[in-house]
Amino acid sequence: MNIILMFIGVLLVVFIVNRVYKKNWTKALKMNVTFEDKNVLRGDKTNLILSVTNAKKLPLPMINTKFKLDPSFIFTNADANSTKTDNVYRNDCFALGPNTKITRKVEILATKRGVYNLSEAQMVFSGIFMDEVNVLKQNLTGFITVYPKAVDVDKIGIVKTRLEGDLNKRKYLFEDKFAFRGIREYNYNDNLKLVNWKASAKQGNLMVNEYDESMSKNVCILLNLEKDRELENLSLLESSIELAAGFANKFTNQRANICLYSNGVDFVGEGEVSVELGSGISHLKAINTVLARIDASKEKRDFKEVLNNLVIDESYVYVIIGANRQKDLLDLINEKFKNSPNSLWLVPVLPLEELKIDTNLSLCKYEVNGDFGGKINGH
Repeated sequence: MNIILMFIGVLLVVFIVNRVYKKNWTKALKMNVTFEDKNVLRGDKTNLILSVTNAKKLPLPMINTKFKLDPSFIFTNADANSTKTDNVYRNDCFALGPNTKITRKVEILATKRGVYNLSEAQMVFSGIFMDEVNVLKQNLTGFITVYPKAVDVDKIGIVKTRLEGDLNKRKYLFEDKFAFRGIREYNYNDNLKLVNWKASAKQGNLMVNEYDESMSKNVCILLNLEKDRELENLSLLESSIELAAGFANKFTNQRANICLYSNGVDFVGEGEVSVELGSGISHLKAINTVLARIDASKEKRDFKEVLNNLVIDESYVYVIIGANRQKDLLDLINEKFKNSPNSLWLVPVLPLEELKIDTNLSLCKYEVNGDFGGKINGH
């Protein structure tokens, strides 16, 4: 009789505990996944920050967390916690005591330019006796912008000889201290005498006074992402984007004013990407951001229309980047830039491909190696 009562008591305890857990396991239970950095360069490493919080007195002996990540991200420490199909799926296991928060860092490598987000995660509880499957879905808001990796354009000989020389000819020897233009972020090339300490204290970053020059260095980057043949080559397109990032980086270091126009389409707003004339580190960030947001899969406008809407200013240096060199575009470029002979046309080509173009512009062939991506994810 005692054995029967004991057995009934055990069953009753099991039933009550099971009911308590089934009813309360989701209460005050939260999972979050974010990127440690909001912006990285293609090829850089960053961390995923995974945290799980159990803000109640009821312990959870085992919780499995699951979320997916774009396959362009690689977990640098490969283990059994991640699987790869069309996406990368990450699974982790946590033992949560009462009022416990556990945070883990997982290192990842960003291999493709783009904007990526984390939209949904799941927490799975198998029950206190591991005999059931309970799922709690959580919305995530983490996102990251992967900037294109800037090509070191100083290694391109023609840039050092022709283009840089033309920029130096247009540079005035000193700034007009009476022509105050505004305040901008500090660049490591700036003279510390220009630091505005009051503005720096207010912004939390070093800020410098900027003065107008009698003759500014103005550079316009024209990025053409039209295909050159019937089949679009992703390597040529991504090389063009990373060349644009390289020139933007170079001219920012030279304290030039830079603008960017392209027929590349923004993956969010559907409009073409462009950045008006400006300078400084924050301006470079704006350029890198729009380059990261270009959707390679969307149809591009005829680049001749972009050029026809452009008013040529002889005080500018123009850098044209694009693989398309069909005759009608070539004729328009030759006509449009006939009074700007020191501007540069950079043409990405496939390995061993010959480049034959009859133009008065400084011309440079850039052979790509195919190590590029550019998928946009998140919308």
